[in-house]
Amino acid sequence: STYNASGFYYDYSDQVFQDLAVIATNPSTGEATGYSLVNRNVGKSAVYGVELESVLRFPGNVMLNLNALWLDSEIKEGKVADVRSQNYGAGGITSIIDLSGNELPLASKLTFNARLQHTMELPFGTLDWQLLASYRSAYYLTQYNNRDVVFISDTAGTVDHVEGAVEAGFPDRQRARTTVNAGIGLTSLDGHWRVEAWGNNLLDNDISQK
Repeated sequence: STYNASGFYYDYSDQVFQDLAVIATNPSTGEATGYSLVNRNVGKSAVYGVELESVLRFPGNVMLNLNALWLDSEIKEGKVADVRSQNYGAGGITSIIDLSGNELPLASKLTFNARLQHTMELPFGTLDWQLLASYRSAYYLTQYNNRDVVFISDTAGTVDHVEGAVEAGFPDRQRARTTVNAGIGLTSLDGHWRVEAWGNNLLDNDISQK
């Protein structure tokens, strides 16, 4: 059996994120008809954490791999245009949002992975199977972190109204989730052929990464 532990700290400057911005609308209906990826620069951010991993071997060709990660992230400095607040009726203007204190996108506080696998020799070949389980705590999908959306009515920054992220149509929080995958395979004695079967997301959870 083996055991490993590691710690890390990353300090970023001028980190770039991409937003999907509307660049064209239908003048009759106001519906979006064109999109473009737009870079947003975040001045300073930091990520640090601790990772633990272990490989445990048992009699009968059974092996268990374990991995745990604790992570903390923070945007320390960054004021950007809030693409969620685009006012199409006023030429696509947006409000400015201060992201300081927000978490980085897709940065779960806790992640845990386990893989149990077994190999056995049979008269006609080698049979192996594995079961994989993964837990990931809640995380934000974007740098906006479900913050309220401030809509402005002119280039002077006059506030028109404020809506919650969900109310405005920009839900940004993925709940904690557990996924389970499994696989089994059979390899012939001469190694000339192999048959495999896989099952992914056996718990049938809805998971968003973006």
